Amino acid sequence: MARTKRGRRSYSAGEWGRNRVRVFPDPKTGLLQIEWRENGRRLSRSLKHRDWTRAKRQADEAAAGFAMYEPNGKAEAEPEPLTLGRLFEIYGEEVTPTKGERTRRRDRVAAKMFLDFFGRDRRPETLSQRDWDRFIQARRAGRPDARASPSATEPSHGT
Repeated sequence: MARTKRGRRSYSAGEWGRNRVRVFPDPKTGLLQIEWRENGRRLSRSLKHRDWTRAKRQADEAAAGFAMYEPNGKAEAEPEPLTLGRLFEIYGEEVTPTKGERTRRRDRVAAKMFLDFFGRDRRPETLSQRDWDRFIQARRAGRPDARASPSATEPSHGT
């Protein structure tokens, strides 16, 4: 049975496939290295010291996301929230061009009507069945821009 070399120790922190970080000494220089994976590639950087307890603490911090040795040197940017306006822009750029001329025109008209009714800044995950039913009723009644309550757009009876 083969024996391993005694000086080869390493410390790992984090979860596999998520935020795994490993600290180990460089075999040639003895300086500690930190290693992580980014897009399937294994990357490592020197910690430029030989203090084992400090290296373990840095590995824990890196796995927790507080590291100064992040893969790109900066925190990941938070994506902007998706709105109906952005959703229809994406659809218009990616899907609509694959259609015929009449269908492209119909897509543009339908998107404008939908956005006029719900608003460009509305978040898609907030739409419900009731919203969809209200849109259909307004459309059938000839009021596709009916963000106001239906009673506000109907003629009043009386004085």
